[in-house]
Formats: sequence, structure tokens, C-alpha cells
Amino acid sequence: MSKNPMIETNIKRFCENLDMEYQVSFIKNYSQIGDSELYGGKHCGSDAEHRGSEYIKTELETLGLDHVEMLPCSTSRYQFRDAALKVKGQERVIKPYGYVSPGTDEKGITAQLVDVKKSVKEVYETCEVKGKIALLEAMGALESGNLAGQIEEAVLHGACAAVIYATEDILNDETIRVQTPSLSNNIPIVGICKKDADYLKEELKQKSSLKVTLTVDAEFIPDGGTTYNVVGEITGALSEEAIVYSAHLDHFFSCLQDNMSSCASLLGIAKAMKASGYVPARTIIFAFHGSHETGRTDTRYPYIHGSYKLVHEAKPQWTGKVIANINFEYTALSLKELKAIGCIGGSGLLEDYFRYAPRLVGGFQAIAEEVDTESYYLCSWCDGISYHGEGIPVFGNDIITEQMEQGTSPYIGRDHSNHDNWEIFDVKALEDTARFYGGLGIYLDQMPYLRIDFSEQAQRIKRELKGELLNKLGLSCEVYFAAVDELEQRGKAAAQTIVSGNDRYLGQLEKGLSQARRKQHYDEARKENVRTLQIYELFSREIDKINQFDFLCLGSAKYAEDIEALFNTIALIQKGNLEKAMEEGIAYVDLALASYYFSEQIVEHMQAQICSPKYADKRTWARGREVHVSTCYALVNNLLRKLNMTSSGFRNPLSMIKAGLILKVRPLRNRFFRDTLHEIEEAIEEEKKYMAETMAEEKDSIRKAITILKND
Repeated sequence: MSKNPMIETNIKRFCENLDMEYQVSFIKNYSQIGDSELYGGKHCGSDAEHRGSEYIKTELETLGLDHVEMLPCSTSRYQFRDAALKVKGQERVIKPYGYVSPGTDEKGITAQLVDVKKSVKEVYETCEVKGKIALLEAMGALESGNLAGQIEEAVLHGACAAVIYATEDILNDETIRVQTPSLSNNIPIVGICKKDADYLKEELKQKSSLKVTLTVDAEFIPDGGTTYNVVGEITGALSEEAIVYSAHLDHFFSCLQDNMSSCASLLGIAKAMKASGYVPARTIIFAFHGSHETGRTDTRYPYIHGSYKLVHEAKPQWTGKVIANINFEYTALSLKELKAIGCIGGSGLLEDYFRYAPRLVGGFQAIAEEVDTESYYLCSWCDGISYHGEGIPVFGNDIITEQMEQGTSPYIGRDHSNHDNWEIFDVKALEDTARFYGGLGIYLDQMPYLRIDFSEQAQRIKRELKGELLNKLGLSCEVYFAAVDELEQRGKAAAQTIVSGNDRYLGQLEKGLSQARRKQHYDEARKENVRTLQIYELFSREIDKINQFDFLCLGSAKYAEDIEALFNTIALIQKGNLEKAMEEGIAYVDLALASYYFSEQIVEHMQAQICSPKYADKRTWARGREVHVSTCYALVNNLLRKLNMTSSGFRNPLSMIKAGLILKVRPLRNRFFRDTLHEIEEAIEEEKKYMAETMAEEKDSIRKAITILKND
């Protein structure tokens, strides 16, 4: 069908009224609000976060939005003002950045500094850290999930403070990067740059004992603060439904991309819609979330707290009425492609919108016209997960692919750091983002029927669950896949009905429709949309799970991946390739890698946070989406003990010679690893049990969706 001129005109007028000077001015003003005079930052429940919330509220009111609110919710309070680290007898003063943790008194902590390297369990066999300050190197990327274990290992062995530095994924040796710890912090924790860490390590080499003084001016009240979600809206004229634009308003340092630019985008889109005279059919809501970077303590999921509180507690009525969430991160970042993330089922909607998408003005080289729904699994890294979890379809700007997968993003090495600054701020990218996603909101608003194609869910299941593995395990899957096939068939038919409904409306709209007749179309579509949202919520609550890496996943596929990794471990051990068995086999199973590095009680704590009932109330947006995870602690460490290895390698040359002999001689190898292979086979049986249970639950959920689709 040809493009609808009314939609084209509304998007064109919107783009013409985008005020980029306003957006840039907002960012400059907003960046002046910060907890630390040196570094800035608006942390959970802090004074600066509160002032930022009030500033955004005032802006929304000035723009003329309706029903502007500052909605309070509980969080932790972290007020970081300043910190200093000084070697006794030296003039040089290091200026750290605070992790969410306690401060010190004015005198600070004076203690011996100890280099605990990667802070793995073997380090502490020869390193005494009790009552001392631990200097630790982040293991790989800070996002790898190991940081919490490294900190806990130092705490477990009695460190009185921790000083962390990163050597990977940093822009340069003056980069300070921080991350959100997932433990209850009872000691001061700060981050420094590699350059300062190298200075401290050189001092340690020169002296048998190095005393330092750490002072941290910070207030930390676990679960004892208040954060605010700020919302305002442009009231719809035809429907009770709504569309929500969202972004988080808090940030580490003075992070322009993460996420001041996104707040500017929301305000800029709201301003342009008002200035263009656009009267939406549905209410357009603009939501700014507090406590995104952190909000809870002693939880695997301390982040994305404010948005969860907003959608789950303050605005539960949005479920079933909000047809889409468009969430933003890093909106002033120039990339090769402007790429949209769409929920599973939303690719057809986005592909149709590409016909209407405004031309780019220079912030991106091209619009990626293929929708990668697998990127939706990364939704758990943004506030969109809170909306998805409540049954609201999610769309957003993809800034992860070029950073994490392709390695081409200019943001590499700047995440959560003192280098997220004006050097990579691109006003054309900011404008392109507003044009594209502002246009997307108008397009969604002008389509009475919400286009979600549930056949994509069926295709996802077929793609991720391999029949060969199921047959190898002896799992009966005929009934399961029969339900999947029926879902695919009925999902396609329902999607075509939705497309026909929108085409019919747009055709009549071109000929001229009264406001009353337009409302009638939206009222009729509402019945279909209720059904669509009901099925979407069913899949988001019952099919989607959160895996051990904190990503969305298909539950049965998670267990299948574990089983394949265990089979691969067996094959590699039988071939005598122990190193690969560890690195390419068992390391991919749940918390096995953590068991390789950290003490048993720390890994058990990680496991409890993910799937123990004890931590259910602390899982917020992950609650109800748990998968069982194994620590594999006995398996991993029995294997290491047999070969007299540590996570750093063989303990001595004799161990290496012995291991080499065992691995080369097949009879010795089979006898030596008999118990280990038996343990792995038992682990496979346990994973198989969980997989069978999960597939049965998924089949029941798919049948529920089919029943809803049958009820025309």
C-alpha cells in the first residue's frame, strides 16, 4: 500500500519543529547538576538526582505537557562528593571515583596497601589482606559479571577498603570506569585509573610495606533513600491507549551519552510535537526514570530500579493500555548505522515504518533496514526490560551492536567513565535519533491496530531448540512442536488481519473521516489490541526468562545450551584437551567460570541471588523469570585438584609433566577422569530434567496463546 499523506505530513511537520539548540542547551544546564564538584554524577537518591528530577519536571511544565508528576519511590541513597588516596610521605594525591559503598570519616582510613591482582581465590593463599586496603585489577570488561566476585573475595578475606582499576575496555590509562556492585557493601570501594594504579604498584615494588590514606566523602544508606520518576503527557484525542517514551535521568560522572543526551531527546520530541500542533490519537507519555544505574543492594539486579517501580507499582494500569515503549540510551552517539531494536513480533511494524522514516541529516551513515529481533535479548540492559516485563512491547535505539559485537563504536572505552564527554557528542546524531524515533511514535499512534506478529515467537523457538539434541536426550517433542507450528500458523493469520485493518482505516482516512468516525475505528481496534497485548504479556511473563548472564532468553534453550556445553566438555576431555574442555566447554555452563575463580560461598551467594526463593523479593524485573543455575563448583574444582592446577595454571613444573603424561596416554586418561566424566553425565541429567519441565510449561503457555488467537 502507498504511504499515507497524513502520516507523512505529521512526521514532516514534527521534524521541521525540532529545536536542536534547545536540546543542547538542556544538556549543558543538566550537566551542571552533580553530586561531586570534580566529577559530577547523579546517583540513586542523592541531592543531585533530586535536583535533576525537579529540573526535568519544570521543563515538562514549561513545554505545556499535561499531568506532569514527580513520583517518589524507595531506593538506596548514595551521595558521593569527593575522595582522595595518598601514599604516606608522598605529595601526589589520587582522586578516585566512588562506587556505591560507605564513605569514611574526615581522617579516612590509613592502612597498608596490598596488590591482590585479579582478586581470585588463589591470590589469598599467599596474600594477607585483613585490615588492609586491597588494590585490585578488574577481570576483563567490568560488565563481565566477575567484578562482584572479585570484590566479595577481598571482603571475605578481611579487606577494610577496595581500590579498583580497569585495564581492558578503557580509552586510555587515565580512564576511570565504575560499575554497579551487586553485593551489600560495608567497606569503602573506589575506582582509579590505570595510570594511578601503575604508580601505586611501582611504589609497592620499592617498599616492603606501603601505607596509604583513603578518604571518601560519601553518604550511603542501603534501601533508605528516595528516587523520583518524572512523567508528563500529551493527551490523546481518540483512544484510552498510550505510547511511552522513556530514558533514565541518573548517571555516573558527567556522562553525556549515558544518559543526559537521552533526556534531551525526550524533551526535544515532546517540544516538537507540541510546536508542530500534532494532536495524537493516543496519549503520548514521556517518562524519566531515577535509580537506573543502581538502586538496590545485595541483589543480582541492583540496576533498572526506578523504571521497575514506575511500571510495576506506580502505574500498573499501563499494562493492557500502553501499546509501545520507545526507550533511549546514548542518543548523541554517531554510529555507522541507525539501528532499531524491536521486540519479537515487531519486525513487520518497523519494516513498514521505514517507508515513512525521515532522511538522515548526518549523524549516521545509513538506516539499518533489517530488523534484528535477537538484539531484543539485550533489552535487560536498558529500562525497556521493565516495560517488557509488564507486557508492554518495547522498541529502542541499538547502541550495543557496534560497541560489543563489531568493535567500531566511538564509545568503546568510555562507558561509565570520566571520558563520556563532549569529545564524542554529535548533534547530528542527536537530531537523527529524534527525527527517526519521533517519527516512529507518530507512525505507531496513527495505526489503530497494534501490529505484533506472534509467528515470530514460533520461529524463534524453532531456531533456538535443535531437534537433534532433543532426540539425543530422548525427550519427546512432537506435541511441543505441533503447538509451535499452530502458533506460527495462527500468528501469521492474526498479523494479516491486523495489517488489513490498518490498511482499511488508512484508505478511508485518505477519502476523509470525521473525528467521530476515526474514534470509532480506534474503539474497534482496541478490542483486537487488548488481545494482542494479552498474548504479548503471556510470552513476556511465561516464555521469556533471565539467564545467568542477566539477558532475556528462551528458558528451554538455556538448558539446551548448558547440555551442549557439557557434551562438548566430555568430548574434549576424551581427546585429552583439558584446557579447551575448561575454556570452550564447562566454562559456558551457568556459574562454572565463577567457580573457577572464586570461593565456594561467594559462588553460592551468586547462585542464591539468581534463583533462590530467599532473594525473590530482590529480583524486581527478573522475578518470575528465574532459571535454575548450577555452580558446578565441585566438578570444576575436583578437576583442577586432580591436575594440581589453579585458575592461573599449574602449581609447579612437576604437575604440568604429570598432567601431560595423563592427557597423552588414553588408558591413563580414561581411568583418571572416570569420576569426572560421571559427574558431568549427572549434570547433564539434571539439566535435562529442568529442560523437560520448562518445555512442558512453555507448551502450556503456547496453548494459552493459541486459545486467545482462536477467540476472534
